[in-house]
Amino acid sequence: MTSRNVLIGLRLDEIAKKYKVKHDDPLPTTVPTEHWTQGENLDLATYERKYPKGLFNKGVRVLNEDHVGHIMKETANKIVIFGSFGYRFDVPKSKIKEVGEMSFLVWMLMN
Repeated sequence: MTSRNVLIGLRLDEIAKKYKVKHDDPLPTTVPTEHWTQGENLDLATYERKYPKGLFNKGVRVLNEDHVGHIMKETANKIVIFGSFGYRFDVPKSKIKEVGEMSFLVWMLMN
């Protein structure tokens, strides 16, 4: 079920072995960072309305449907996933198999 999720074409142990990084490492940057005033009460709905085409806060699952975490940052070629137990994974976008019900290629063409 990838209706609101991103499906990664790897097993969970492969992601942990290849792409796990320290949670506090600097976030990767290749896309210019957009700054906006958040006000006192920041909520994810406000952020998602401002940046509706991105992958931010989408759930991430692996091929057997195990939950990995949520996307907390997206660059031109990578997604940063925050998972359980303070884990962080920086996974190449090339490992994405599906975004929602559409293929990653279609998603890229639309953005």
